[in-house]
Amino acid sequence: MSDDGALAAGSWPEGLYFFGANGEATRIPMGEGVAALAFYGASHDLAFATRRQISKIANAGSAGAISTLYQMGSLDPAGLALSWDNQRLTLAQRTGGLLTLELGTGAISEFDCGCRPDGVFPMGTAVFRITAFDGKTFRLFDPISGALFLVPAASERQALLQQGGGQ
Repeated sequence: MSDDGALAAGSWPEGLYFFGANGEATRIPMGEGVAALAFYGASHDLAFATRRQISKIANAGSAGAISTLYQMGSLDPAGLALSWDNQRLTLAQRTGGLLTLELGTGAISEFDCGCRPDGVFPMGTAVFRITAFDGKTFRLFDPISGALFLVPAASERQALLQQGGGQ
């Protein structure tokens, strides 16, 4: 769903579909399946990932131009999200790889989270949640610094502190 609520997007085997606030629907046929998608903030531009590349559709509701942002032979997308300022895009792969693309420069950073990401979910201005809460912890990723954080539940944090496990 776009930030303004005027456009929703979804992926089906027949292609990408966009649904407008007035009931209009647009389909963009795709040559391969789309595994993850994310709207740019305050925009109708859409980033999407397939097994081979990350692309962008400008003004998706009107089926604007498609451009390739990143191309690689083998991706296994679990999720995709953009930073609040639309300057960086982060892709989590089911294998544990995290790829961050600086959209202004095209620079790529790759990390291994040592986990199996559930997706990429924005948590404020610069951090993404990449795993679900398992009852004890979840993982956060800061693509600017490349830092990974294991966040314990309050009860787990207290237990760690009592065991001398730090702060």
